This record gives sequence, C-alpha cells and structure tokens, in this order.
Amino acid sequence: MKRPFVTARLFACVASIFLFGGADTAKASEDTIKVGVLHSLSGTMAISETTLKDTVLFMIDQQNKKGGVLGRKLEAVVVDPASNWPMFAEKARELITKDKVSVVFGCWTSVSRKSVLPVFKELNSILFYPVQYEGEESERNVFYTGAVPNQQAIPAVDYLMKEANVKRWVLAGTDYVYPRTTNKILEAYLRSKGVKEEDIMISYTPFGHSDWQTIVADIKKFGSAGKKTAVVSTINGDANIPFYRELGNQGIKATDIPVVTLSIGEEELAGIDTKPLVGHLAAWNYFQSIKTPANEKFIKDWQAYTKNPKRTTNDPMEATYIGFKMWVKAVEKTKSVDADEVIDALPGIEVANLTGGVAKMLPNHHVTKPVFIGEIKADGQFEVVSKTPENIAGSLFSDQLPDHDLVGDWVNAKCKNFDQRTKNCTRDPQVIELLYATTRGVSGGDHSLMFDDVPSKLSFGALQVRVPEGHEFGKVDRPGLFASFTQWIFAKNAEGKFELKDSKRLDKPAFVRSVQDFAADEALVFVHGFKHTFEESAFRLAQIVWDIQYKGVPVLFAWPSGGELAQYLDDYDNAEFSRAAFLELLRTLKLDAKVKRVSVIAHSMGNRVVEGALARSERMFQKPPIFQLVLAAPDVKRSNFMQELPASISQASGVTLYASENDYALKASKALRSFSRGGDTSPPDGPVIMTGLDTIDVSTLGDEIFGMHHDTFAAKLPLVDEIGRLIKTGIRPPDERTPVLRLVRDKHGQYWRYP
Repeated sequence: MKRPFVTARLFACVASIFLFGGADTAKASEDTIKVGVLHSLSGTMAISETTLKDTVLFMIDQQNKKGGVLGRKLEAVVVDPASNWPMFAEKARELITKDKVSVVFGCWTSVSRKSVLPVFKELNSILFYPVQYEGEESERNVFYTGAVPNQQAIPAVDYLMKEANVKRWVLAGTDYVYPRTTNKILEAYLRSKGVKEEDIMISYTPFGHSDWQTIVADIKKFGSAGKKTAVVSTINGDANIPFYRELGNQGIKATDIPVVTLSIGEEELAGIDTKPLVGHLAAWNYFQSIKTPANEKFIKDWQAYTKNPKRTTNDPMEATYIGFKMWVKAVEKTKSVDADEVIDALPGIEVANLTGGVAKMLPNHHVTKPVFIGEIKADGQFEVVSKTPENIAGSLFSDQLPDHDLVGDWVNAKCKNFDQRTKNCTRDPQVIELLYATTRGVSGGDHSLMFDDVPSKLSFGALQVRVPEGHEFGKVDRPGLFASFTQWIFAKNAEGKFELKDSKRLDKPAFVRSVQDFAADEALVFVHGFKHTFEESAFRLAQIVWDIQYKGVPVLFAWPSGGELAQYLDDYDNAEFSRAAFLELLRTLKLDAKVKRVSVIAHSMGNRVVEGALARSERMFQKPPIFQLVLAAPDVKRSNFMQELPASISQASGVTLYASENDYALKASKALRSFSRGGDTSPPDGPVIMTGLDTIDVSTLGDEIFGMHHDTFAAKLPLVDEIGRLIKTGIRPPDERTPVLRLVRDKHGQYWRYP
C-alpha cells in the first residue's frame, strides 16, 4: 500500500531537481556558445580526423582564455560519425537540433561533406569544412577553408612538369568523390598540355585498402616505358601506410617514380616508418617546417596544450585555425551567433594565416591560399622546394570541367551558380539535359508527361534530370518507396534525391535539331533492362552521364517495361516489339543528325532490343553505325545471344560484354526460362567468348544494396570509370585502358577479369 506514496515522492524529488536544482546547470548552458565538432574518431579516417577534433578543442581553449566570444565561453560538443558517411548526416542533425550548436567544424572526405549538405541547408546552420576537395561546389551554409584543385593539384602537376620533366602520369586515388573528380580535372588538364591518353594511368582502390602488391607492380611497369613517370596520389586514410611500404618493398625510389601526395601530411607521417617515403613530395598550403613567428607560436601553444612536445601540425589544422578565426571575427562583427547574420558577414573577412600571409574569405565561400611543394624528410617533416609567388584565389568551377563559366557569388548575386556570360543565376549545374526516344505510351502535357507500359509507336522528346548535391558515384537515390507518384517524380522536398525536373515532346525534326544543338560529335544511347520504369531509366542515364563526365548527347531509348516482376514475359515480348524503333533511332542519329560517333549501352533485357535490331540492320548502314557497344549483364538466352553476336560485332567498332557468375537476377531468369543467360559466367559454360568481342568478368564486383549484382555496370565505381574510358577512347585491349584488369586464358578461351 506504500508503493504509490513512494512513487509520488520520487516523482516530486525528480521534478524539483529539474525545476530548481538544475537551474544553475541550465543557466550555465545558456551562457555558453556551443560549437559542434563533427570528425571521425574511429574507423578508417580516424588517423586523419582525430587531430582536427583536437584542433577545434585547442582553438576553443585558446579563445576561452581570452574571455570567449561576446562575453560568453565556448562549449565544444563532440560527436563521432565513425567514418560512416550516412552517420555524418545523422550526427549533424543531432548537433543542430538537439545540442543547439551555433556552428559546426567537421568532415574530411567529400562523401561525408556531401551527406551533410542537405541537413545544413534545411536547418540553416553553418559548417566550416577544412580539407582540400574537388571543387565544383558552393553552398550558402558552408565555408570551405581547404584547397580546391587550382590551389593544390594543378600547381603540383605544374611543378612536376617543369622541375622533373615528367611525361607519364599515374593518378592513384581512393574510390570516392574527391579523387575521382580531381583526377578527371587532372586528366583533362594533362591532355590540354599535350599528354597522350596512353601516358595516363588511373587507378582507384577502396577505403582501407591494404594489398598494394599488384597495383604497385602495375605502376612500376607503367613507369618502365622510357619516359619520366610520376604518381599524383589522392589516396586517403590509413591505406597510405601499406601503399608507401609497398613502394619501398618493390624498390621504387623518389628518384625513379616520384609520388606527390595531396592527402598525406605531418600527422600521418608521424605514425609510420618514413624511410620508403624520403624524397617523395606533397602539395599543401601549409607545412609545419615553415618558419614564421605565427607558426612557431602556434606549434608551441599546440604542443603545450596536448602536453606532447613531439605533436605535429598539418595543413587541415591550419585550415581549421583559419576557419575558426574567421567565425570568431564574424560573430564579433555582428555581435550575434544568428546563422543568417554570420553567413552574410563572413565574405570579405581577413585573418592572418600561419605562413606569413593573409587568408580572405571570398564571395564563393572559399579562401585565398599560398601553395607549397614539400619534399618528405627522414624525420617526417617537409622541406619546402617550391612556393607560389602570391596567394591563389579558390576557383569554384574548374576550367577543365563543364560549367567553368559559372561562379559562386553569395554577396551580390546571392547564388552558387552565377553565369558570367548571361549575368544571372538561372543555370543549375546539377541538371542534366537528356533526349529520349520511346515506344511507351505517352500522355499529358509538356512539363508533366506520363509514360506507361503500353507498346506504342516511336516518339521523341527531351528531359531534365537533377542530380542531387549529395550524389555518390554509382548511386541513384529516389524518394521513398511509399511516396505518391507525384511526390516521387516531381518531389518538392527532394534533398538528396534524383528529380525529373522537366519533360516535353519533340517531333522528329525538332529531335534532330536538339541533337545538333548539343554541338557534339558523339552520342550515348542507353537501353534499359527489365523491370525499369521510364523515370528509373532516365535517372540511371543521368547518373552515368554525371559520373563519367560525358560531354556528348545523352539519349534514353525507353521501351515499355512494366516495372514489375510479374510482367517479365510481357517485357520479353515488348523488347522484341521495340527493335524496329531502336533501328529508327540509330538511323536518325547517324543519317539525319549526322552524329559521328554513337555508342550504345544495353542493360539486361535491353540487349534483346539491341541485338535483335542489329541482326536486321546490315543493309541500312554503309559503315558500322556504332562506335562502342556495351552489353551489360545480357538477359538473353545464351544460344540466341551467341547466334546474334556476329551481327552486333559487325555493326560496331568495338563490342564489350560485362558478365558475372554472381548476377542473381540472371540466375532467377534462368530458373524461369530454363536456359542460361548471355551475361552469366557460371560453370560449366563459363563466359561467352567470341572473336571480336571483349569479355570482362566482373564477378568480384557488385552492388550489394539490392543483393542482386545486376546493376554492377553502373553502380560499382571501378566499372563506371572503366566504361567511361571505353566510351571516350575506345582503347583496346581492355587491360591497356584499365591496367587492373587481368587477362585470363583457360579452357573457355581468352577474356579479362577484375581481380
């Protein structure tokens, strides 16, 4: 009988603590300004990011010793996203909504930064990003204090060209956004300097990669062609340790093949044996070894704070220092921590950097920086061997990529994509322009077309697909499965999702004019597979175009797939129905629009459309109409596939088959149809091999998101890159354009395989 009384008393005590006893704590919390720290303290990136967490805490401690900001002490709120990119977004939201931070300092990799962009935009908070990255981005809520390519990668290449007379280039990186975009910029820059395609080798590895023996052997072989060779490394995280160790194991010295890293600094060198690295290079905007009064004081104070006289400093630390100082100045200038006021105050603010100059926040939310080239010494420090004569302004859009006429301007134009030619902000660099040809039924008016699965006569049109800022290579994100059709396709709140922004019909003459308006001499036709709606197919083509930076005319050939498993047999018939229409599209591109090079990617059951059409096209074209024909995971009866292959080979300059023994969608198709499929490499048949066909076994790759391994051609990063090089160059055999591929000769014949 006493239990309710006890419970009531306990409740009263707890309530009194919250109402009265906790008052001092609540008041103390209100009297502080909270600063969020969003860096990985565990996982593969902890080797680099932990120090930046400590740097923010150090800066807060230093500022609090001066009395804080606006008479209030700063309070750090530290979270650990654990090198898990989606968790960065979760932790960012937690910092802003739960912990009520006024600013966040964080992220290292571009994929982590891109994952949090929608959060900072939605909640209107401020992120300072302190690491070098690929550029091509400017957000109102983000301030970028690290370098962009014209402040690091390009000067590094210029130095090697001039001082080391380098003629052959290895671009080696970790497989994510920053290395891939940076290497696309570098590849274009090298080509503009007269470097030939065969003198550029590109290699990507996963985060945490440890087995470097094969790749380093490939680099060594590539460098033995009699031309001076260098490596530009965007390898990130703890994968650098075994990479440099393997260089030493294979006797590659800096005098033979110098490596210039864009990711390794003093902090990373402090944890490894530096003997194999001596003489190799790094390009940064700061080195600990630079002698200035400001830097010497910073190092002394840092080592005193950490109670470690050997604790190193590095470039991202200085970028954090610069960002922190700028934020403090902006808060003091506005006498407020209100996000809008601080954001508007930051452009134009100048703070002294640690190397003897001044950093200025620009209207595009990037800063001015000097560039240093340093040579690695035995003690883990760098000897500066080159310095730019003046600070370089961070250039948002690289001259080597599309949209280089755009600039970010958050002061006057108030947008991230101000077009210097038209003097307005109307262009969205995230939007991909596509053309389409379809045998689906089309209804509705322009700008809101609907596409069904009823076979119809061929019709043409144009589309706009927006790729989200947070896009990861190989991914096609869409609104949730339970969204309505309107929400799904024309979602107003579609942060992080692909969007179909516009659609309109074109008659055939208008379609031809639209092709010609691209002012390109090549086109890429994507023929989707089974169980793909029109919208899904458009998103996939947009993803491919974006990921490989395709500059030709992208065309979607959409046949009436039902989009459901139960409609497999109907899809089979509809694919056959669409063959004549595909030939008509090919004829329109080649003969009417006069496109010089047309490449085709056929996926899954789309191969039934393409192969069947080409088998009937021999009298239509005087010369092979297709430049590169990509047959990805063909869902076609193996015997029929092989029977029609010779005609396909005769109609293309090159034909490449990507097949796998781990494609579970093809295994299901085999079970349903009782025959093995053309894209299956399973025993005992093995891969399809034929003269004139390059067969590549991708069994070791695969997209685990759906567990089917059927979209590997566009979802796995190494393969997206491989297909991009194939379409752009046509280099053969496959291992010459993608050295990681291994030539296999067995009882089935000759083909290539990913290791």
